[in-house]
Amino acid sequence: MSKENLSMAKRLMQAAMEASEYAYTPYSRSGMGAAVMSEEGAIYKGVAMEIKGNDGICAGNAAFSAALAGGVRRFKALAIWQQGKTALPCEACRKAVEELAPDIDIITGTSPEDMVITKLAETPQEEVMKCCQDL
Repeated sequence: MSKENLSMAKRLMQAAMEASEYAYTPYSRSGMGAAVMSEEGAIYKGVAMEIKGNDGICAGNAAFSAALAGGVRRFKALAIWQQGKTALPCEACRKAVEELAPDIDIITGTSPEDMVITKLAETPQEEVMKCCQDL
């Protein structure tokens, strides 16, 4: 991986971690945040939002929604961070990536110094979980 790509991944992971502080997750207390980067390098953050009796919104989809609201239609990477563990894209997030940006880098890990960068197709299907479900 080039120094430029590693620097981009670290910035995106840091943005996801910062966003997680504002997650509304009173039931799971997961503190999940995400950040998506446009092809131009702009970063858009999103947080998980749990609503009792509703599926809520996953952090990845919230980040994509923020970017779309800003007029972005081409994406470079998505970072997902969850307090206390390495997060994988949930089913809803996975569907958004498949439709909006199937070839982007997916960045997961516990910190900007401990990251894994993959493509969505490399994320095992059986490990993908629903988030914010059945609250």
